[in-house]
Amino acid sequence: MDKKVTDAHLVKIAKFLPKWKVVSKLLGLEGQIVKDIEDRYRSGEDQRSEALMKWVGKEGGRATYGKLYGVLLEMEEGEAAEKVKELTRVSSGPQTSGSTLDAVCNSDTILKIAMLSYDWRPLGRRLIGDQRVSDIAREEHDEQNRRERMLTTWMQQEGTRATYRRLVDVLEKLGNKATAEIVVRLVEEGEDDTPCASSPAARNVANESPPPKPSTTGGQLGANGQPTVKLLTCFPSVVDGEKKTINIIQRTGTSYEKLGMFLLEDDNGDIVDSLKEACHQDPIQITTAVYKKWISGTGRKPVTWQTLVDVLREIDLNRVADDIDSTTQPKPALHTGQPTVKLLTCFPSVVDGEKKTINIIQRTGTSYEKLGMFLLEDDNGDIVDSLKEACHQDPIQITTAVYPF
Repeated sequence: MDKKVTDAHLVKIAKFLPKWKVVSKLLGLEGQIVKDIEDRYRSGEDQRSEALMKWVGKEGGRATYGKLYGVLLEMEEGEAAEKVKELTRVSSGPQTSGSTLDAVCNSDTILKIAMLSYDWRPLGRRLIGDQRVSDIAREEHDEQNRRERMLTTWMQQEGTRATYRRLVDVLEKLGNKATAEIVVRLVEEGEDDTPCASSPAARNVANESPPPKPSTTGGQLGANGQPTVKLLTCFPSVVDGEKKTINIIQRTGTSYEKLGMFLLEDDNGDIVDSLKEACHQDPIQITTAVYKKWISGTGRKPVTWQTLVDVLREIDLNRVADDIDSTTQPKPALHTGQPTVKLLTCFPSVVDGEKKTINIIQRTGTSYEKLGMFLLEDDNGDIVDSLKEACHQDPIQITTAVYPF
């Protein structure tokens, strides 16, 4: 009875807790906190659950079964007190697989949960409140990013109280049992960045040929090159200015229904429905299966990276499309072309992951003497000295004059 009440048991206690406002005050919650809970939540069970969570958050290790049991006895709520006592007997017994759900959420699992297709706003309002949900909706435009940020905010806000059990319970209360079941399965199976080795998705990937090297002349990674499942799971791209590999399947997994509609031209959703059943509702496997069908010839033609980019933009996955574009689009042959003063003042480049133009003349203007020495092979500095005099010692004009030579 002297153990701290677990989050899993808080959910159970909230179902039968009597006179929650009286219990809350006897447990030490301030009147304003009780009033805020009453104003914020309409459901009695939600009010009871939140009050208990506030109590545990305030008292920490002192929020014990014994404390709650004593308060219920003081209120002459013997039946409820006995139910709390019974929970302590269960918690001291052997642990079941359900104990995994009582673990605190980790970022890897949260990322996968964010990939599931569900309406994040009702869940967010329960977990982090209306204001934060509004902020996220305004600041983020990609639905997966919104879900991920909402869940991450909840984790940071709740700390050790941000458990899978709490998440599953809220999803079930919202009537989203399908998503809740997938979350349970993800947690029980354990998490990995790629499909498990025994899964159909992983076996399909393993059967693909090794990814070809990037090519600026088309090939597999050119705009007209043909995608493979292997490349979709390990795609070479530039993210925030760094060369990285991205998993396109994971990045598009939350939108497999839209993906199927546009990529497979599956207007009625029949193909995707059959894939959902075959893949046991696993979003990664469903998305993988959609791509495989497209690559094998079903749906939008031609089967090229450019077609995929067009479809991703049609379903508002612009960030993923941009990442593919950064590798597959042909680049100007600037390394073999002849520079011009115009290009030197307005040179296309990538700065911090964003496409920008830079002024090379301005960027090199402070070192015009060294530039002249090496670029003009002006060992004695005679040419640069004459340019300095002609340009009235203006460094930008001098540098500009060095380049045409």
